[in-house]
Amino acid sequence: MYDLFWVWVPIAEMRSTEVWGFGDFEVIFVLNGSRGILDFEKLWKCPPNHDFVPCVEPSSTYSAPTESRGYLLVHTNGGLNQMRAGIGDMVAVTRIINATLVIPELDKRSFWQDTSNFLDGFDEYYFINTLANDVEVIKKLPSELARTSRAVKHFRSWSGIDYYQDEIACMWGECQISLIGTPKLRIIRAAKSDFRLANNNLPSDIQRLRCCALCKALHFPPQIEAMGKLLVDRMRSYGPYIALHLQYEKDMLAFSGCTHGLSLSEAAKLTTIRENTTYWKVKEINSRE
Repeated sequence: MYDLFWVWVPIAEMRSTEVWGFGDFEVIFVLNGSRGILDFEKLWKCPPNHDFVPCVEPSSTYSAPTESRGYLLVHTNGGLNQMRAGIGDMVAVTRIINATLVIPELDKRSFWQDTSNFLDGFDEYYFINTLANDVEVIKKLPSELARTSRAVKHFRSWSGIDYYQDEIACMWGECQISLIGTPKLRIIRAAKSDFRLANNNLPSDIQRLRCCALCKALHFPPQIEAMGKLLVDRMRSYGPYIALHLQYEKDMLAFSGCTHGLSLSEAAKLTTIRENTTYWKVKEINSRE
């Protein structure tokens, strides 16, 4: 949204204000002057779609999922959008390793300490049914497997299909410990979901499945959709409007180390936040580089 904003409104200025402990921002619009005049007529027109269409439908050679070899548990991490993207990736991974996906757990230990479950943010029934022809998705592990040992795995970041086929899928045939008669592995737990699947060089149907999960299967529950529609209808009732999200938030700044435009004391607060967050404190960042 930040980049799109500057494309549409290249003549906006920002200035820092002290609102929540360190620099928040006001947006000041300069509608005329040495930098030109904003074309309002063009601004409110619908942008061209360039004949793009959704890429969620499978190809003619796409086959139904074969018999599942085990269960994939997923612990998502990061903010809501990062978790959402990770779930899309894990749906694709589930297909690659021929598993059954258990409804993912949302991150409750991130900076914002959000206690929401999958059911609070997404329509669980819609998610399961939308993906029925791609992967099997269940709400929870079968009761007889509740106490079964599981392999906790940190999937390698930005991994391609070969990694999941050669190193992860083959785990289904391994014994949990090297004792004769020990049952074979049936549950793999993905410790994290962020950026675990490569963006490129994947089969087209895997990419389509990933898009289907992200853009179609992950559907807001009715109560959130109703609230969103109410807010949009209210804004539209007063005429055209601009929704702006600069992503200039404490968690993003602390994680990235971005301190541009901040005072020394404000930058120090960001460092404190990062060092007090378990998953971030290992990051050594020089914000001047």
